[in-house]
Amino acid sequence: MGVQHVWSVAGTLGEKLRGRRPRDVRSLVASFAPTGSQIAAIGKGADAWLSLRSFETPGECVAALRAENWTIWVAADDEDALSLASSRRPNDVGGDRKLAIVIGRESDGICAEFAEAAERRVCLPLGGFTTSLNLSVATALIVQRLFDWFPHFRGDLSPDEKAALRLSWRDHLAKNTTARERLAPWIEHPELVPTHATAHYGDARVSSGSWAPRRVREREAAVLESATPPAQQQTG
Repeated sequence: MGVQHVWSVAGTLGEKLRGRRPRDVRSLVASFAPTGSQIAAIGKGADAWLSLRSFETPGECVAALRAENWTIWVAADDEDALSLASSRRPNDVGGDRKLAIVIGRESDGICAEFAEAAERRVCLPLGGFTTSLNLSVATALIVQRLFDWFPHFRGDLSPDEKAALRLSWRDHLAKNTTARERLAPWIEHPELVPTHATAHYGDARVSSGSWAPRRVREREAAVLESATPPAQQQTG
């Protein structure tokens, strides 16, 4: 989708922590915290490629968004919510303004703190007997529609942040010294890495193991084997 920064709020955990003794807090956090294997099973290793930030309460998240000058929108099915199916996009987001879209829980949607902080409410109009979608499906559709409306948000990371991300991803892509040495020229010269317009196959490997069929992995391995890193290219 092209989204790099994902923030999460503990929600009910944050409420339970209020007024607790330190020992009780540690016990509660331990009981709520997912294990590494649970994260890998649920996220399929996607967390390895994202810039994640967590908050104990919605209020803390709202304060951080405002401090960093984010425009706050929330997904809600209220009657006054702006339809994402509209052909007319809002004109109050543009230039250097950053947009944070808040997706609530499947059970009860957004909380009161985010509802009060929101500058705009948006919704996906649905037909039929249901007024809601699966959370992951709704998130994907909303994000894609926002990119349709505001294409300048895609690829808006600074050069320094891109360089830092490449270095942080290196250990997930290259598991040993030999692999890191082969990957180093591409990290140092990212402008020479094939783009989606020129590459025939994407990388189907993730940190928690490969999810791609064997034939796809073999085809990918053949493409990588035939590629020559910039440091090894011959000059004529």
